[in-house]
Amino acid sequence: MNLETAHFLCKDRLLNLDVTQSFHADYLWLPDSSTIPIREISDIGSYTLEIFDRHCLQKFDIQVEDFDFNLIEVHLTSDTSICKQRPIEIDPLIDPTASFLWSDENLQLHRIISESGLYTLTTSLNGCSTSTSIQIQAEDCSTQLYLPNAFSPNQDGINDDFFPLGNFFEVVSFKIFDRWGNLVHDAPSPWHGSFKEKEAAIGVYTYSLNIRNTLLDEEEFMKGDVILSR
Repeated sequence: MNLETAHFLCKDRLLNLDVTQSFHADYLWLPDSSTIPIREISDIGSYTLEIFDRHCLQKFDIQVEDFDFNLIEVHLTSDTSICKQRPIEIDPLIDPTASFLWSDENLQLHRIISESGLYTLTTSLNGCSTSTSIQIQAEDCSTQLYLPNAFSPNQDGINDDFFPLGNFFEVVSFKIFDRWGNLVHDAPSPWHGSFKEKEAAIGVYTYSLNIRNTLLDEEEFMKGDVILSR
């Protein structure tokens, strides 16, 4: 007869111990003389059980111990906001024999998360389990930038300057060249359509722009054309 003799008591839970055998048998718990095969245990300690029929008797010493939740307790980081371009890495440490379940049914304990959501991890071992959660708010941290394809520096207060507009960036370098490749502007500031303190000629100009994304701390480079009209 095989009977598991080591059991664990979880926090604030009763241990429902079922020793029912597949054959007809009588049961005797000592020292309280209980004769039922199923009993609820609320205290740690040693329990003696006798199982017998008319042919034989077997005695079992059943040990009930407090479960060590350090084997499965996970300490996730605090709720946080992240950039989708910079996912958060979660690498929980639990006993290798424990089982786990993510609320989104992801099959990997170690994971990289880039989407918003409430992520709950439930870990289990020896009939005991615990859960912990982390709320993640993921935002798109892409540079929000706009550059017009034409401008008219005629001092009418409308589209008089040429300079990138938007959010989450700062200008590192801003250069503008005429059709012959001459550098007519080289400063991280708006171009007012002048060259050597004179009005620049109307026409197509080429620009090169180097910016730094202030959320990701990454530099980006772009180039293109702009039409100067008056």
